[in-house]
Amino acid sequence: DAWLLFQPALQIFGFWFLLDVVLKIKLPRGTNFVDYFLLGMLPWLFISEALSRSLTVLSEFSGLYRRAVFPVIILPLLPLLLSSILYALVMTITVGLIAGPMTMPLGILTIFGLAVWLMPLCYLLSIIGLFLKDVGQFFPFLITLTLYLTPILYMPDSLPPSMQWALAINPVADMMAIIHAGVQELAWSWANVWRPVVWWLILLG
Repeated sequence: DAWLLFQPALQIFGFWFLLDVVLKIKLPRGTNFVDYFLLGMLPWLFISEALSRSLTVLSEFSGLYRRAVFPVIILPLLPLLLSSILYALVMTITVGLIAGPMTMPLGILTIFGLAVWLMPLCYLLSIIGLFLKDVGQFFPFLITLTLYLTPILYMPDSLPPSMQWALAINPVADMMAIIHAGVQELAWSWANVWRPVVWWLILLG
């Protein structure tokens, strides 16, 4: 479906036009804003799409497991798998354009690494969405709020010290730090690694 590509592309274009063309945002230490923005926004759109679609997947495809013998355990991963294929391609091309052809495997590793991390959350959201349908009305607000609390449109040290705790409890912020470190060689710490792992183990349990 062409809309799967057109919708995120339109979002990216809108943010880019506002922040880079109109407001002319400049990042410290000579970091290229467009590169930084794309390397954060593409994984974010992947996360947002996979989680949002997981919330409704069991309701949308209820006919598959109610009228036929179908392994329902696969369904929560279906949106994640489809989004992974699409965004892995886009992310690989983007990383190659930003950092050179030799870095293109990092695009694939980024998306599929995120996909593994998202698996337990996709299962959890699919169950919540099946029994608590009102969550679907609140979820877009939560996704938008998390976007602005994740260093995608700004760098982590741009947040005032009094708000740095928001990054410490946000595992997506840690994963963005790892992505930018891998492609743009920006600063990272071991806390950016172990915090998402702890969250993943909690969700897995």
